[in-house]
Amino acid sequence: MFHSPTSHRPIGDFVLQVDGPQLPQWTRTNGFERMHVAVLLLLTLILVSGTEGLSLPCIINASKDQVVLPVAAYRLNPNMHLPRLAQFVTALVWLTVTQAGRPRPGAHIETCHDGEGSNLHCYNGKDDIPQNVDIKDIAEAGQALRNYGREEKGGRFLTMTAANAADCAEWTIFELRTVLVLAKHIGSEKDSSVLFEDIARTIADEPVISDESDQKPIISCLTAGGSLGVRVNETNPAYKSDDYKKSGYTPDGIIIKIVSNVRKKTAPVWICGSEMR
Repeated sequence: MFHSPTSHRPIGDFVLQVDGPQLPQWTRTNGFERMHVAVLLLLTLILVSGTEGLSLPCIINASKDQVVLPVAAYRLNPNMHLPRLAQFVTALVWLTVTQAGRPRPGAHIETCHDGEGSNLHCYNGKDDIPQNVDIKDIAEAGQALRNYGREEKGGRFLTMTAANAADCAEWTIFELRTVLVLAKHIGSEKDSSVLFEDIARTIADEPVISDESDQKPIISCLTAGGSLGVRVNETNPAYKSDDYKKSGYTPDGIIIKIVSNVRKKTAPVWICGSEMR
């Protein structure tokens, strides 16, 4: 499905993005801010649980994106039991620490990699991880993007500028079952804008139509997935229009990636011997 900050349009089991990826840049919460929030929640826990004292023998077994935060083991008043509210607040502490440092779904990811360019790269090389995507899903995702682009006269554009897609920003633009389609702005100094029609032909050629491009589409990588610079049809009148020229846009600088849409489980976190997922 497309990730959209404003509106969604269901098409079968897809959701198409109407206005393009305009999510604000997600600024990761720093450790001090996360600790501050977590400590406030812990104090609330102490107040509502009727504790006489507080000891700190346990810590969250945190991953590198989480704060290592002492979590309380309480000496409860003999006449008190930890109420459900306190248990709820404990869960809030854990959620605050584990979630605050993660990007929001669909947020921009900024990572530049040496050698990541516009040539076709299949994820089946020595240092690659095959993505195990379904070829039918790749073809269907390409066709859905093609149909979406053609809904507007002159074609719809995906635009990634130096201002809103700096530092090799990577946007999730479509997902369908096993397939996640990403657009990455490797020309970060450029204001890049390409037709969804060309994004579609980068993923898979249109059925029954032969494409004479020198580059094979990503679907030729089969189940491994891969990346490829957008196969721009420079003869398309949309790129020669006055509006496109006045904007200062270029069709260069964007690559498309087909990767696995399998959701990765987060590492289990242990709090005082209890596993929380």
